[in-house]
Amino acid sequence: MQPYAYWSGTESDAISTDAWNLYTQDGLQFVYGKTHVLSVWAVRSGQAAVSPVATAQPVPALDGFGLAALGLLLAGLVSRSRRMQHK
Repeated sequence: MQPYAYWSGTESDAISTDAWNLYTQDGLQFVYGKTHVLSVWAVRSGQAAVSPVATAQPVPALDGFGLAALGLLLAGLVSRSRRMQHK
């Protein structure tokens, strides 16, 4: 098997002109237009499956306490860095 993108044969639920494929070099799975030329890799039913796409998770916002703690941490790092430079 070469490190290329291979069609899976599974059509995209969102766009009927796209299909899932697998990039064998790093294991990425993604949707690509069916008009693109990619290799094929024959498997029997049940030997392969498309994993679900990960969804983005929101990053929690820092509240007043979090910002104060981050400020103290950064001030400490700057202070330490300056002390190390003067030695």
